[in-house]
Amino acid sequence: MKGLAKIKALRYAALCLFCVSLSVTVASSAGFIYAIKHNLYDTVFEATTGFDRFAFLMRYAFGIIAVSTFAASIVLLVFLLIGAGYKNGSDQPSLRKIDRPPIEINALIIGSLIYGGYRLCLAVLDRFAYWNLFVVCPFLLIMSLLFAEFCITIAIRYKTDTLFENTLFYRVCRLFHDAYTNFTLIWKVLFTLFIYFALTFITFHYDYDLLVAVWILATFILLAMAGSCVIFAETLKNGAKKIADGDLNYKVNTAGMYTEFKKLGNSLNCISEGISKAVEEKTKSERLRTELITNVSHDIKTPLTSIINYIDLLKREDITPSQREEYILVLERQAAKLKKLITDLVEASKALTGNITVNLAPTNLCELLNQAVAEYSDRLYQVHLTVHTSLPEEPVTVYADGRLVWRIFDNLLENIFKYSLPGTRVYIDVKTEETKVFAVFKNISKSVLNISPDELTERFVRGDSSRSTEGSGLGLSIALSLAEIQNASLDIGIDGDLFKATVSFEIYNQTGNSTV
Repeated sequence: MKGLAKIKALRYAALCLFCVSLSVTVASSAGFIYAIKHNLYDTVFEATTGFDRFAFLMRYAFGIIAVSTFAASIVLLVFLLIGAGYKNGSDQPSLRKIDRPPIEINALIIGSLIYGGYRLCLAVLDRFAYWNLFVVCPFLLIMSLLFAEFCITIAIRYKTDTLFENTLFYRVCRLFHDAYTNFTLIWKVLFTLFIYFALTFITFHYDYDLLVAVWILATFILLAMAGSCVIFAETLKNGAKKIADGDLNYKVNTAGMYTEFKKLGNSLNCISEGISKAVEEKTKSERLRTELITNVSHDIKTPLTSIINYIDLLKREDITPSQREEYILVLERQAAKLKKLITDLVEASKALTGNITVNLAPTNLCELLNQAVAEYSDRLYQVHLTVHTSLPEEPVTVYADGRLVWRIFDNLLENIFKYSLPGTRVYIDVKTEETKVFAVFKNISKSVLNISPDELTERFVRGDSSRSTEGSGLGLSIALSLAEIQNASLDIGIDGDLFKATVSFEIYNQTGNSTV
């Protein structure tokens, strides 16, 4: 605080010294000019007293004082301008209240006061003679202070990038520009032609050379604008033709175009991008449809073929009871697999269409996750997977359907069980950030994950393209749909062989709603 007070006092002292120095500069310059202009050498011996004799004897001193004080004024003014705008030790300059009006208003007020002081000083000097130059010193101090304030406000406006924007000229030009910009193209053309014809009428009516030169310049500008419009229209026509011919990668070059033409060019580019995106989506949809049919056929055909084959084996009369029992177990396993596939298909269809009853209620997320991990612990142990969980000590409550949340966790753990590299670790964490809770599942894949996360959540898509593992490829798709219908989200991340699934919910507050 003491340092800021010292800086403030130093600035005030510099301002006072500047006013005194500039006043002395003006007074000394006036005395020097008076002595030189009136050629006081011939009258100095006659005027033994008075200002004429004093001015003649001090003419060189006046000049030296004027130059010295002027240099001091420059140094002090530079010091004031450097520190202008910084208040209370701030690193960023800021405007004062006096700096907010347009600069023209400040210039008018300060200029009027300085001019009034100047005329008053002349009146005093004419009345009391030039010896009374010292009488006007207070007026000089006030005018110096006003001049310093005007320089300071210009410096502050420059530092805060408001020198030009905070002018009446800029505001008026901006007003006309905005109004002209909001005109439709036809009104812009009519307005431009009106201005041109008005200028033409005035030029030929008054026949001034300056008006003729302005009219010639305006004519050339209008012709150049008309030529540019023709070029822009031709460019847009060619671009539209290329896009219509199927060149969806073509982009109209809108650089240098007028606003209306640029808008039209950008619209053409957006149409091209929209068509390209639609074509890509359609191509992707066709590819997924083909893969869907292929995958469904494969997944249904495999257990169904096995069932048919083993039924044929059971029809034979030369099989032993032990073989019969073995065949029945295979039939049960394949039938269960087929049933699971059909169940997944039905659930995927319901989840995708939202045709599922959702009973939202406060649900302990950590408790559900612990139960799901405990249920899978034996199966994960069989494939040598070590589970590391990190859960908050305090219960984390979300507003969700516990049955559906359980299914999400079940599908994610099933995915980990089927596709994790044996002998690796599985990390399951629950983290809270502000109003959200995140359940994160991380494991190492046994297969190379050469697929994008978005494609991995598509129906009948597996991490192993060879489809050598069991499963329908619907688990992640179902989990994603179940999360979405509960206002939650499921994000998939892939980094090399690391697979990461993050389920996020809004934390439930005690007022009865999930936080937003």
